[in-house]
Amino acid sequence: ISGTGSLTKNGAGTLTLSGVNSYTGGTTVSAGTLAVRADNNLGDASGGLAINGGATLQLTDNLTTARGVTLGAGTATITIDGGKTAQFSNKLTGSGTLAVSGSGTLILSAANDYSGNTTIASGSTLQLGDGSTDGRLAGNVANAGTLTFHNKGGTTFAGEISGTGSLVQNGAGALTLSGDSQGFAGTTTVSSGSLLVSGKLGGTVTVNSGATLDGSGEIGGNTTVNGTLEGASGNGLTFKGDLKLGSGSIINASFDHPGGARIFDVTGDIALDGTVNVSSFGTGGPGLYHLFHYAGTSSGSGLTLGSLPGGVSVDKVYINQQVNDIYVVNTTGATLNYWNGTQSRPQGDGLLHGGNGTWTAATGNFNWTNSPSYDLNGAWDNGAFAVFGGGKGLVTVDTSAGAISASGMQFITTGYKLSGDKLTLVPTTSNPSAKPLIRVGSGSPGDSALIAIISTELTGTHGLEKADGGTLILTGANTYTGGTAISGGTLQLGDGATNGSVQGAISTGADAAHKGVLAIRAAAGTPATIGNTISGTGSVSVLGGTVTFSVANSYTGGTTLAGGTTIVTADANLGAVGTNVALNNGATLRFGANLDATHSFTHAFQLGTVASDVGTLDTDGHDVAMSGVISGAGGLMKSGTGTVTLSGANSYTGGTKVSAGTLVVANDNTGGGTMTVDVGALLQIGTGGTSGSLAGDIANDGTLVVDRSDAIGLSGAISGAGGLTKNGAGTLTLSGANSYTGATTVSAGILTLTGDNTGGGTTTVDARAELHIGTGGASGSLAGNIVNDGALVVDRSGVIGLSGVISGTGGLMKSGTGTVTLSGVNTYTGGTTLTAGTLAAASDNNLGGASGGLTFNGGTLQVMGTSWTSTNRAVSLQAGGGTFDIEDAANNFAVTQGVAGAGGL
Repeated sequence: ISGTGSLTKNGAGTLTLSGVNSYTGGTTVSAGTLAVRADNNLGDASGGLAINGGATLQLTDNLTTARGVTLGAGTATITIDGGKTAQFSNKLTGSGTLAVSGSGTLILSAANDYSGNTTIASGSTLQLGDGSTDGRLAGNVANAGTLTFHNKGGTTFAGEISGTGSLVQNGAGALTLSGDSQGFAGTTTVSSGSLLVSGKLGGTVTVNSGATLDGSGEIGGNTTVNGTLEGASGNGLTFKGDLKLGSGSIINASFDHPGGARIFDVTGDIALDGTVNVSSFGTGGPGLYHLFHYAGTSSGSGLTLGSLPGGVSVDKVYINQQVNDIYVVNTTGATLNYWNGTQSRPQGDGLLHGGNGTWTAATGNFNWTNSPSYDLNGAWDNGAFAVFGGGKGLVTVDTSAGAISASGMQFITTGYKLSGDKLTLVPTTSNPSAKPLIRVGSGSPGDSALIAIISTELTGTHGLEKADGGTLILTGANTYTGGTAISGGTLQLGDGATNGSVQGAISTGADAAHKGVLAIRAAAGTPATIGNTISGTGSVSVLGGTVTFSVANSYTGGTTLAGGTTIVTADANLGAVGTNVALNNGATLRFGANLDATHSFTHAFQLGTVASDVGTLDTDGHDVAMSGVISGAGGLMKSGTGTVTLSGANSYTGGTKVSAGTLVVANDNTGGGTMTVDVGALLQIGTGGTSGSLAGDIANDGTLVVDRSDAIGLSGAISGAGGLTKNGAGTLTLSGANSYTGATTVSAGILTLTGDNTGGGTTTVDARAELHIGTGGASGSLAGNIVNDGALVVDRSGVIGLSGVISGTGGLMKSGTGTVTLSGVNTYTGGTTLTAGTLAAASDNNLGGASGGLTFNGGTLQVMGTSWTSTNRAVSLQAGGGTFDIEDAANNFAVTQGVAGAGGL
């Protein structure tokens, strides 16, 4: 077939092209199957090839093509006959999905960019790259056959691999799997080159001799390594199944610092053979470098030590195996002594026993052992690095035979306590400028559960660095100088029975990866003062007792007040500006006697996780402004005389209790928890401006003040024996079912009642203030007497009664369509005005003092019964007019004053 035209295969059948064709218009397989055995069957090499969804290209012999291929929408199939290989050196493009079938091999050696996924049938092989070129694939792969990567350079596959087929890494290049392929249930073989798993890979993995497995991701099935396993501290693989290291295997490890994060994590069993090469010890120093953690059992002949970084002698490094953990131990610059407690002679079982004992400089003491074999016991070497493992114990430091010095300590078993005489911390000979290290842990996730206590006095001139994830508790009055650094875990001063202290500045961490917690637990009845400057990237926690922070601190990790009382005198005591303070577990923050001149605190506060977890702010006689946001599910208590003003947009939901002094809410508090005000305490909402609000109920046995210049509503129920004062020019609307029995004072602005107010306390309305009962609807009522020197407006639909005595110089206005019945012996002198609805009375004194006039501008005065027969009040009829409704036909009612005005009657 020749010419400039194209060829399109339609129909469900099979068309076989066997001629040496030269047409240049390209080929489209639109339906059915097009079978060819050579590239020239498809026309001139310049012609493209398109395979539409549902169509198949069948390749019956070996061929190589450089023509472009487009996959149409849907699934396009390429079938390779048995034993044959077809290579496409140009990319496959288009919007379709590729299905590979047949028992041959399809090689794609370009950067393919078709947007659909790929399916490999059982018995079929899809190979990316040919060893001299790189093939790439986008999308996901459903693999029931074989997917082979055979690239020259590095390749990343970010898609998901599923199915039960085989995955093979060949060639000199490195394949990175960054996607989530944990659903893959087949087998993976690393025949050559490198496989880096940064995502998740399911199924079993086998690494052949000469090949490499690397990455920081997760392998779901069992793994066998006969080649090389690569990893670095905190950047190694997690094996969810078993891990078998063959006799010829190589483990290349790079560590950051002793006690740092482990490299490899094995959920199942581990079989140990092969050689460990260490390329770096990071910051160096003596100690345990965590290589493996495994949850199951271990077997095999063990690991041997191979190459080491320059300058590190092989006789200073060895491999140490504990139960479920394998370490590389570096003794460079220090002698490591392993505590063996009362085991004065080796047990011959290769284990570190630990336990109780006396730490002494006496040469006749044999409770220290060597490693890795633990086969020699002897005396302590002054200046050595002490490792405490095996069983926990009480270690008594005894200097009667001479001073004891150590270049550091590591506790890999929880429950150790050191007590007794002084212990001097000295630097290592290899790094004399570094702080001596005390490590609690071994780089495992379980390190946080490890605790070591040192009650003996620590001395020295080079400071102390606390490392690893466990907790070191110091209960002595330590005198070492040179400062304290926390690069991991927790350093705790005091244990609740005895206070601990350190000298000099404290750093909680150098960066995000090397930081820790300074915790303080003061003894009951013995307050602790922290006058040390605290800096760094870590945090500070107060766990109990009374603790005073007396200097400005700059640590950035936040503060946790989880017990006891913390006393501060300035905002900077709580660390850097912008950091958070957690106030929970019943803890108290007290503002101390020497509070700075600003009395201002900007930190945000996080309360507890449940409403019953209440944190306390104790002003202790001071007026304090807090502008940070308070959040959380816990509650807040204000105690002590003095005032706390909250100006943050607070959202905590656990409720608030004002037990003493004044709490001013100067911004929106949207949490909705109940506000409780004790006798003698005061809650103020707003400061005369346009901010300050409260959601939730108020249980008020003290004083409630609302001071806003604009409109504000309180929808929660107000209860208790306390009173309410309305200040400010704005309007306060109470819409809740209020039952408080204290007095209400409207000193300015308008108080509007749209809910039922049943408490019965006296309500006082000052001159130029107003009390509105209702807003024209069917809700709003008030029980109790009213002293009105301003304006009283009743604006209701429906029927409402006012039975209390209304007095004062102000007047009453009846508006709204409803009926208001006055039954009290009222004495108000400001007159009565009706603008709508009905005002009902049975006596002239229901309308106040006799001097008060009666004004109609719409509305009806209903005279009830027969006992009220006349009124001597001046009656004014405005434009809306008015109505007298004499309810009882037997009553002849007389208006004895003149009736004036332009309105009708």
